[in-house]
Amino acid sequence: MAEWYEWCKVVVVNDKVGKPPIAWFMKWADGGLGLSIFMLFQDTLHALDLGVTGHVLANVLTYMVESDLMGEGGNKEQKVKTLWREIQAEYKEQDIANQIGNLTMSMFCAKPMSDYPELTTHIKGAQARSLVAPVCAVFGMRGRFIPGRADYTPMDHEVWLVIKSLATFYEVLMTNMRNDKWRYNTHDIKVVEESVTTMMVIYKRLSLRHMFGEGPAWVAAVGPRWKWTSKHHHVLHIPDEAMLQCIHLAWCYMCEGFVGTMKKVGESCRHAYKAAHRSVAICRKWATGTCIMLGFVSQDDASHDLAYPVGPEHADDADTMAEELFGMGS
Repeated sequence: MAEWYEWCKVVVVNDKVGKPPIAWFMKWADGGLGLSIFMLFQDTLHALDLGVTGHVLANVLTYMVESDLMGEGGNKEQKVKTLWREIQAEYKEQDIANQIGNLTMSMFCAKPMSDYPELTTHIKGAQARSLVAPVCAVFGMRGRFIPGRADYTPMDHEVWLVIKSLATFYEVLMTNMRNDKWRYNTHDIKVVEESVTTMMVIYKRLSLRHMFGEGPAWVAAVGPRWKWTSKHHHVLHIPDEAMLQCIHLAWCYMCEGFVGTMKKVGESCRHAYKAAHRSVAICRKWATGTCIMLGFVSQDDASHDLAYPVGPEHADDADTMAEELFGMGS
């Protein structure tokens, strides 16, 4: 901490020497909050599900359409339709609930010659996370990534390592969440570290490939690919944080669900109460609904799943028991 204070005194920012220390990390005695960097955890909803995962999925799908993985030549939209049918089959095979409703080229690469591939904002975090396993399975069936085979393609192998590593990470995360784990065991920590590191290193390698036009001839003929953002840096901290607690304990699905629920509570009081009385009505309705919900949960263990239908899984789409209660007439 002392070294950081000294650094703040001499660092040059906008041609000025020195900058005030961040209040969050200043000692309590010095007027700060006394926080440590180890108290902060990356939120995988925003850093991964709505960030890096979207970039990975969009680039993998774009790669499958632009390369000869789906066959030589052909219309891109036709290839996307074929991909979508195979993804739907994987949705059914793996019994995945958080599905996207459709898939078109514009949903992951709207401007292929000028912009980086990126999932449309209409795709929610849980839907993007749940799309990883099906895309990984489809690529696994079509990819030519097994060394020694006559059709082996190095770039296919690199793309496979990225999507497979991401799918492996999510498997560890979701398995521990479903089992109500608070800490990862030694094996899972190692898997998380290897998965995240492999994904990031190869992702960067693919980014450089497209930057310098390395690989098959079609690589130099397409637009920018494999965008690198600040969220990639955040995700690189996840393995260190996994040693302290399970990642799902720090993500913001429940917080986002709370905000959505409060929106419904507010809307249900908007017309029934005068503006000056709405805040009291909202608090009363929230308290009443919470008491009813907790009473329902405490009846028996079997009712738990009904009150919270795997909350993080359905935070963006489905109504929880609380939302149903608050959505009732005021």
